Amino acid sequence: MVSAGILGQWPIGRMADRYGRLLVLRVQVFVVILGCLAML
Repeated sequence: MVSAGILGQWPIGRMADRYGRLLVLRVQVFVVILGCLAML
């Protein structure tokens, strides 16, 4: 999961430049929560 997070940082950074940091942060938190639920 950590390696996937590191790999995910690059496209997320590019998205952040287009759509704004707050929106991307919300999406990132949502994805992390989904990932945690999937592991349970």
